[in-house]
Amino acid sequence: MSALVALDALGPSGEYRTRKPELVTDTRGVPIAELSLVPPLFVIRSVAAQRKVKPLPLDERMAALRRADDNTVVMEVHGNEPRARSALRRSQEHPQPLASATREPLV
Repeated sequence: MSALVALDALGPSGEYRTRKPELVTDTRGVPIAELSLVPPLFVIRSVAAQRKVKPLPLDERMAALRRADDNTVVMEVHGNEPRARSALRRSQEHPQPLASATREPLV
């Protein structure tokens, strides 16, 4: 079994990992990740810190979004290549039923 993916919270001071993470399982019940849930005080302080930050100028924001998009297009994410993620995204935009009401597989 591979190591579980750590899904840490991200706050103004960086990553936050809880002492007792929540286990995330796939549809078969197999553990795949550990999720850090944050206490209410962490959320309050994080939002307050975000409100104090001056937003980037529009051109810098657009450049940052383009860089993030470029990284998403070329990077492998949790074993999924960009082409596979693109197909998954399209299937989510136009969902197809996985089974009929009689539970027979659809072709």
